[in-house]
Amino acid sequence: MAAFKPTIVLKWNADGSSLGKPGMAGVGGVLRDCNVKVICLFSIPIRIKDSNEAELIDVVKALELTSSREDMFGRSIMVKSDSANMVHRVLTPSNRLWCYQELFILASRFSYALRTVNFTHTRREANHMQTNLRNKQFQESVSLWLECDVVTMF
Repeated sequence: MAAFKPTIVLKWNADGSSLGKPGMAGVGGVLRDCNVKVICLFSIPIRIKDSNEAELIDVVKALELTSSREDMFGRSIMVKSDSANMVHRVLTPSNRLWCYQELFILASRFSYALRTVNFTHTRREANHMQTNLRNKQFQESVSLWLECDVVTMF
């Protein structure tokens, strides 16, 4: 009989943005546990995209990073985004734009290895660390899995 593993919900705060419609874009996110300990963060430039595509790419990258680690299998993940459009499109398949269909398929595939994935909208002001990542994401790629208790960044 397999040992009981308690369900620990992890939370991604994700933010994608572009400087123009379309314009230079980047994505970034921070994964935290229920004690607000930072587990993973990423910041990636994604070239020229519109803001809607950047927000969706951001969620796909967060799910890809999570599902790529064996120790994350079976975890419940909450994805918080400041893009109400992106959250609405993920939760309502009939409102998905055809041009982003491939991204929705990727998000679904990456979610499969996880126990549950919930999407919620949050106010932009609630994403403090994402503001710093958003400012960096146009410059360089960073993806870190952290095993420490305290993270100092920027």
